[in-house]
Amino acid sequence: MSPEIVETIKRHKTFLVSSAIALTLGWTAYSGTLGLDQLLERRRLIQQLEEQNTTLLRENEQRKLRIDRLNGDSSEQDIELRKLNKGKPGDMMFILPPGESASDHPDLPASPAKQ
Repeated sequence: MSPEIVETIKRHKTFLVSSAIALTLGWTAYSGTLGLDQLLERRRLIQQLEEQNTTLLRENEQRKLRIDRLNGDSSEQDIELRKLNKGKPGDMMFILPPGESASDHPDLPASPAKQ
């Protein structure tokens, strides 16, 4: 073999080996535990958690405002107690089945507002 052919074979062999190494390193970087897929998945997870945190912060702020309203206004407290089917001491409450009103029951006493 002539020296030119040997030199050409060496260059091709070097190119093939370096290409194989580069492809192996590229594949490892893409699919490894610290690869591109994992990076993108972690970014999606971080974005999702940030959105959840924002929602929770907003809900907490709304609840704080509601608590402040309830602490400062007794009429708000009364409304909330009635929603929970609870009353003040001495109140008489009649709980009717869903869909029925007090006018359907003439034996019940009239409400204080109607007296």
